[in-house]
Amino acid sequence: MAWIGSGNSRIHGASSGTDGDSPDIAVAPRPSWLLIGMVMASTFGLLATTNDQVVHSYGFQTAVDGTPAQLSESVPSAKFLIKVTLNALGAGDGDTWSSVRLAVHGTITRDPVPFESGVFVEAQLSDRAALGMAPISALTQFDLGDGLSFFGDCAHPGSARACTAQTTLELTRADAGAHGGVLNVAWNVTFDGTVATQSKTEAAPSDPPWTIEVTQL
Repeated sequence: MAWIGSGNSRIHGASSGTDGDSPDIAVAPRPSWLLIGMVMASTFGLLATTNDQVVHSYGFQTAVDGTPAQLSESVPSAKFLIKVTLNALGAGDGDTWSSVRLAVHGTITRDPVPFESGVFVEAQLSDRAALGMAPISALTQFDLGDGLSFFGDCAHPGSARACTAQTTLELTRADAGAHGGVLNVAWNVTFDGTVATQSKTEAAPSDPPWTIEVTQL
């Protein structure tokens, strides 16, 4: 027989015997807090199982110097292709392609010094331009950042569909060279990223498994 609700009353037909082995002895329902505890324990067990597959992450950074540009009246602008090719998976078979940002830092000097103090250089990355963002104008130095997107079969480096990312940097004299002289632009690009992996690693690699190429167009 079964209890209904709480208390000592039984439904019709219940025995009044006190024998603990009697089939008419009702089993009291488990308190609700016990059921909640069982559910929570089960949930924590599932979470523990899920945590065994948690995604670990670590950061990395690498940098490369760009080709110096000389902007003059005859050559008032210069354009460079920055191309990154993935060669292998990262530590712990992690990816080094899904969360990457690049930053370009440039320094501008004038030859002869000084020839004109108010000549600006405009710096622009192609992905920023595609989004309608204005170039950066600078007299002495500039910093320009953007995300970097990879395309291809990145999960299988070395396959026929190479995993690559690229952008272009364009440097332009705002005066189109009308004031003469030469603007020398030295620049470098730094890549910051986060690797995601299901395997714990002792330390992140000093450099991601990439080939970085800078080509003047």
